[in-house]
Amino acid sequence: MATKESTIEYILDQLSGVRDVRARKMFGEYAVYCQDKVVALVCDDELFVKVTEPGKQFIGKQYQEGFPYPGAKPPMHISGGHVRRPEVGVRTCSRNYQGSTCTQA
Repeated sequence: MATKESTIEYILDQLSGVRDVRARKMFGEYAVYCQDKVVALVCDDELFVKVTEPGKQFIGKQYQEGFPYPGAKPPMHISGGHVRRPEVGVRTCSRNYQGSTCTQA
């Protein structure tokens, strides 16, 4: 099942507080970029955020590792309940890339 456009619009809206965030459709799914770095994937209407130490420290045990597609490295699978909390997505993505310009606006 491909990701619905409404799902990616919702996630991007929740990440509107992070500078230079965009999504690009790829094979029916989406990659989320902060500047030109892929920071997350949205597959089958589920959010998968790249695992980093700052991100793991922030989100704690509120995630599980998941696989957006066969053969992928296991990213943080942020389930629907946590995607609905904008501060989780914004802070996890921005903490993943501290030191870059991908910070909260």
